[in-house]
Amino acid sequence: MQKTKKRVLSTLLAVVLSTTMLVALPTKAYAAVPTIVEAEQYYASPSSRALSVTFSEGIWGNAGNTTPVSAASFNLTFSQNGGTATNVVLSDVRAALGTVPTGGEINLTFVLTVTGQANGLETFEIRPASATSVYSSTDAMAVTETTGVINVIVPPASTEWQTAAAGNGVNSTVTTTRIDLTFDNDPLLRAAQITVTGASVDSLIPNSPTVYWLFISDITVGNAGSIIVKITPDPGATISIDQRLVQVWVAGPFVCSIEGVLFNTLDDALATVNNGQTITLLEDIEYDGTLYFDNGKDFTIDLDGYALDIDAGGAGLNVSDDTKATIVGGTLTAVSTDGYGVRVYGSTLALGDGGVINATGASGGVYAEDGAQVTVTNATGGGYGVNATDAGTEVTVVENILDGSYAGIYVEDGAVVVVYGNVNVTGEVGIGVFADGEDSEIYVEGNVNSSFVGAYAFDQGIVGILGNITTQGMQSVGASAAGGGTVLVDGNITVSGLDSIGVYSSDLESAVGVGGNIVASGLDAIGVSVENYGIVVVDGTITAPIYIYLAGEIATAADYVKDYTDIEALEFDGYRLYLADDLMGFVWVAYVQPGNGGGSGGTTTPGTGDIAGMLGLLMALAALTAGGASFALRKRQTAF
Repeated sequence: MQKTKKRVLSTLLAVVLSTTMLVALPTKAYAAVPTIVEAEQYYASPSSRALSVTFSEGIWGNAGNTTPVSAASFNLTFSQNGGTATNVVLSDVRAALGTVPTGGEINLTFVLTVTGQANGLETFEIRPASATSVYSSTDAMAVTETTGVINVIVPPASTEWQTAAAGNGVNSTVTTTRIDLTFDNDPLLRAAQITVTGASVDSLIPNSPTVYWLFISDITVGNAGSIIVKITPDPGATISIDQRLVQVWVAGPFVCSIEGVLFNTLDDALATVNNGQTITLLEDIEYDGTLYFDNGKDFTIDLDGYALDIDAGGAGLNVSDDTKATIVGGTLTAVSTDGYGVRVYGSTLALGDGGVINATGASGGVYAEDGAQVTVTNATGGGYGVNATDAGTEVTVVENILDGSYAGIYVEDGAVVVVYGNVNVTGEVGIGVFADGEDSEIYVEGNVNSSFVGAYAFDQGIVGILGNITTQGMQSVGASAAGGGTVLVDGNITVSGLDSIGVYSSDLESAVGVGGNIVASGLDAIGVSVENYGIVVVDGTITAPIYIYLAGEIATAADYVKDYTDIEALEFDGYRLYLADDLMGFVWVAYVQPGNGGGSGGTTTPGTGDIAGMLGLLMALAALTAGGASFALRKRQTAF
């Protein structure tokens, strides 16, 4: 702690001079010319310092004593001296407890703004701005009056609570609950003599004749180093003026802030943040272990161009207890070596302007349940890309999903997942997307690639894919529906491998609609397979060794129904119907209509080529087949 003190005259000389002045000027009320008695500098943050200045008289900004002083009343001279900070300016002047001066103050705090990281070589000096800028009740401060040349304090190196040295042997340290005050001799302090700004005083206990423990609580200043301890000594006590003010802060490095309050750790900031506040990163953070967002608050984390990297054994990022967190301004990467990259329970994890969340885990990228609302950029998992459950749970993936083994997306019990990019699954028996249960829905704007099943809807689950499906491997399936599930694919389906199947609809109330073409290659590969009243609509062509497999019967392209005498209601313009003899399966495939006038030209009709069109056809078919089965698709406006 650096201190500059001025003593203009000895006590004896001051008395003699004062007496002489009184005799010489008997008609004028005495008032001393104001001087700077003491200037003491405190570290506030990497970009700011506080200079506590004591004057010999109460001061004003004009001769009439109607205007308080301000920063403009003084002039600061900065010298870099080879230091690393490039400038120091006097940005504000404050009275007690940070209030605006009203005039007549003896003690003021000069707020200094530092440009760059100081190394201690830099100096500054403060004087009155002019010979008429600072007054006592009657006289102006001399323009030569000065704080003296002061070196800029450098940030503390320790990460523990510390305090600036108070001078004359006083040295103070602090924990979150106790400040240790050490004196040259016993000041005989009492708790009534202590006031604290930024915390509450619980008790003052002498630990030795020269060391007092000051216990505090309700710290309201975060870790920004603005706790001020004021000591009011008894008259005649040996405690000096240097020991009357102790400034306490938490030393750096500071990794984040909340509205200007600095914090050493992200956990400290999360424990402090209130609804509507923003935690701003000050540097890259590598977080070791699970990061918990579980304070029940609605807050934002502004990465401000920095990276937040989480590396954990369990869940990487765990969001719970009705917390709502929004990530903006940078990339959060959550990695778990033995769990999910991101787990969200009944809470919200959102992306704001410039925010990116990449979730990677050995078990999965994202797990969401109990009505969670989750948005991530990418999800990569050893087992699942996204695993979501429970009604009201919604997960949005802005870019892509990559899964290594089981399923790119698995939803159950009414959860919904929307993906704006692609889904890629590389495991030997991996499923691209799997919607399991009523109101369980998956929507993919891009393509689905898988080594086993591309899309599977079960037990009234719904899958909608705007891109293409590609699968490969023995017995691989492009799209499959069972138990009343519905799959709608706007693009093409391509499968390859022994016994592979382009589309499979296995039972009553299950349906698959394909807006493009189906290509199945490999020994005994099947274009479309249906049984147990399953329904398939193909808006393009089918190319496969086995064109259609109808409830145990093979049908070629020419085996469509040509006579609708008894089943006219199943005839739809532009489609050919392939029907099992026992009505155990229904397949409609688009075809080329002959041109008018006997010419050779033709048009491909009906071909709706979009999910909404196929949905309408499937619903019409459901009313005519399998005892009035019904189908539904909530067309996600956000994705489609």
